[in-house]
Amino acid sequence: MVTPREAFEARLLASRYGPIGRVAGNYRMAGFQVKVIGADEDSPINFLAWKKGGERFAVKVVVRSGEVKKEEVEALIKEAEKNGARPILVLYGRGPKMPRDLAEEARSKGLAVRRFRA
Repeated sequence: MVTPREAFEARLLASRYGPIGRVAGNYRMAGFQVKVIGADEDSPINFLAWKKGGERFAVKVVVRSGEVKKEEVEALIKEAEKNGARPILVLYGRGPKMPRDLAEEARSKGLAVRRFRA
């Protein structure tokens, strides 16, 4: 169940950061604490999400259409290791695509790939 505070913070994140904020807001409504690191496309991670006594996630949201670049995936994994977090790549909407071979390689390194429908 979502508390009113969590719902308010989720709406605030969505209005402030757009698509990245919508994804971060979903994590907030799931009970995670969220810290937005960078809302621009060049940032290796967009936000960190964690639960007290639980797992930490380093999340990169890809909004632009086209294929995800291998450099983006490698930067996300490296930055997640620095923060002691599990890397998650979120493909926002229908635009971003991930080549099958890159997805398999990334999953073998511990990356989780999620699709977020707008």
